[in-house]
Amino acid sequence: MAFRSVRFDSAPKTSWNAFPGDRPSPWRLIVAGAAIVAMLLGMAAWYASGAQQGDATERDPATLCLLRAPASRAELTLLDQTDALAAGAGQHFTRLINHVRDTLPRNGRLTIVPFGGDLGQPLAVAFDICSPGKGAEADTLSEGAVRLQRDYETRFVAPLSKAAAELAVPRESNQSPIADQILRAANDPTIGWRGEERILNLMTDGLENTPASPIYTSGKIVLPPPPSDLLRGVTVNYFELASARNSALQTPVVRAAWKAWFEAAGAKVNMYAPGYAVPAWGVPAER
Repeated sequence: MAFRSVRFDSAPKTSWNAFPGDRPSPWRLIVAGAAIVAMLLGMAAWYASGAQQGDATERDPATLCLLRAPASRAELTLLDQTDALAAGAGQHFTRLINHVRDTLPRNGRLTIVPFGGDLGQPLAVAFDICSPGKGAEADTLSEGAVRLQRDYETRFVAPLSKAAAELAVPRESNQSPIADQILRAANDPTIGWRGEERILNLMTDGLENTPASPIYTSGKIVLPPPPSDLLRGVTVNYFELASARNSALQTPVVRAAWKAWFEAAGAKVNMYAPGYAVPAWGVPAER
């Protein structure tokens, strides 16, 4: 009796052809692959964006200025301390500083440099801090307004108030080389006066007293011609502070001479002095 051999395989052989409905479509594979690639690219972009945002908001711990972006506005405030000022000038100076503070935008840089009559002494920066922003300027999607306002008050307003109080103390010297001190400050590379917008605030009595301009004896002001491009693109705010003993010399001619000097240096000039329009912020609010 003959036996027919029978072959048993461990598993049945099948092919995609045996089950046509289970065979994946090439387009489905392409779409799935594209979706995975898009997801990975999106994750990479998200991480990169977060890293870039962190870099963009990184600040100098001393000045609070952004390390990788220019200041939105750079305000250099020069305080003339060559002559004693009239009574109440300290309060007037403080009010002017508060105005500069309140109008400075977020990431704006405020630098205050007092100067005397000695051109041999280096200029010393009394205040140099960028505004971290008020609470109202907070990005509500990524930061808290309360915390930002607290940083603004403690790290910007408080040190500014302290510096202003110290600068309001009267001082005087034999010479008043105001124009030369402006030239020095504008050309000093150690003063951080760089930004998308540049403003020069000069707080002075305007009485240029030098051998070439002996205003106390002659009553006339003689200003050295400035470089024509010294203040190109700069807005100058000329704030007149009343002189204690020589207010009679603070004449329209002196003010006009300063306005012409700044314009010759390439600046746009706003005069905050007697004889010129009173700024809106200088008018007391009605009660």
